[in-house]
Amino acid sequence: MMDEVWTKTATLVTGAFLGFLGTAATDFVKRRRDRLAEERKAKHEFATVFVEPMRLSCLDLSEKLRHVAKELKKGEVNGYWIHHWFERCKAYIVDANDGWSDEQRRRELAMHSGGIGYDAVSTLYLVASYLFYATSVRFRIAETSVADLDDEYFKLIDEVRSGFAALEFYPVTQDTVGMSMRGPGGRRLIYREFCEALTEGKSRAWFMTLADAFFKAHRHPDCLISIANKLDRLGGTLLQ
Repeated sequence: MMDEVWTKTATLVTGAFLGFLGTAATDFVKRRRDRLAEERKAKHEFATVFVEPMRLSCLDLSEKLRHVAKELKKGEVNGYWIHHWFERCKAYIVDANDGWSDEQRRRELAMHSGGIGYDAVSTLYLVASYLFYATSVRFRIAETSVADLDDEYFKLIDEVRSGFAALEFYPVTQDTVGMSMRGPGGRRLIYREFCEALTEGKSRAWFMTLADAFFKAHRHPDCLISIANKLDRLGGTLLQ
């Protein structure tokens, strides 16, 4: 009789224990599957929002910097020299003429940014756009573990940063420009918004180091070629 009771008890306990193990295993598998799904989703969003746009930005900026280097080496031709327009961009930010209102700055830049001054203004915009993505990627990676990028990628980001530093456009100020390109909802400023930011009293000072670096770029046009080469390698790495 006692043997029968123990047998039934052992069967019930064993069944309950196995049921517990089965439930625990199922929960573990489900949690692991959900976690992996969330990681895949986060990596996909990271690539879509930051990595792919940054790759395209590398290509656009590389082409632009080569063009600017060529124009700077030409010097003045038929009354036009891109250096003059980089100087004008800096003036929109730092000119001390008290009689030049923000509205006058905005109106003049709006006229020039789509015409004779386009080459200079669009260069600053493409640099700032690249820095928006580069800074966002670096900050995002530092805060999370969603990125699946190798050491070569980070090395190339730092090489581009060093390239700009050779123009006296130092890393911390590069980050400041990148963060200053954030518009509503965290998106990148479009060209018009960027031009308005260059002439708006509260925001324009944050772009001063960018404008100053390119105001002095005619002294070091080969640095622009070097940065373009680094951007090409970075863009190629992002394809892998």
